Amino acid sequence: MRPLESLRIAVMPAAAPNSVAWALNRVLRRSPRADVTVVHSWGAADDLTAVRDGDLDAAILVGPVDFPGLQTSPLLMRERYAVVAEDHPLAAKPILRFDDIIDLPTFRRPERVLPAWRAYWLNVEERGTEPAYLGSSRCEFDAFVAIANGRVVGVAPDGWGRRPGLATRLVADLPAVEIVLITRRERPKPLLNAFSRALRDHADQELTLAERRIAAFVARGYTDHQIANFLHLSARTVESHVANARRRLNLRSRAHLAVQVTEQAVLHPTGDGP
Repeated sequence: MRPLESLRIAVMPAAAPNSVAWALNRVLRRSPRADVTVVHSWGAADDLTAVRDGDLDAAILVGPVDFPGLQTSPLLMRERYAVVAEDHPLAAKPILRFDDIIDLPTFRRPERVLPAWRAYWLNVEERGTEPAYLGSSRCEFDAFVAIANGRVVGVAPDGWGRRPGLATRLVADLPAVEIVLITRRERPKPLLNAFSRALRDHADQELTLAERRIAAFVARGYTDHQIANFLHLSARTVESHVANARRRLNLRSRAHLAVQVTEQAVLHPTGDGP
């Protein structure tokens, strides 16, 4: 009997889980007997070492990664959102600026990550210093509980933190983050090649950053003029992005776009919008 093909990848929960699931489904359709293993990763150095040493085939993380023996390939771009308790004063705002959250405490995770990657994830450059910390989280659930209790806020790519009791709001003046595929510097095996191609095919079908941002407001019922005021754009520009999003998704109307975003999670795997 032919040996099973295998694929072992580590995925950061904030790293476009819907795209990863779509790509894995495509791989398994092509190779139904493949042995596929997916583990969570928060960018710990141990996980990168596992990729370098062959214990993992790849990792999908958010942000720049520079690690000996590994190569990084860009996949997707995502906006950054603040994650707060649903009754937090910031949840009343439809859109935030970094100044709204710069002085608020966040949580400290225990993973041993690369200093440069950690600084990027915590917006140290934008803050000009380390953020204030309040307690620590041993796991992702601890972070959600701390945010829901109003003790801390988080900043993450859109799609993370969309849980009951939490609200996510776009931080409009933070640059988008890059989601990357990390592999060894050698010829990849066929199954990893197929997975990489599937990820890029899915990325080609997605809305652009501008379309995603505006469609999320459409899903919450905002008019073009309201969106234009929030994002400091012209109403004509907003109208153009809405039309492009509809065309890309083959939708007939603005109402169909709102339903698609809300019910089918085109923008967010779970949750409530911007």
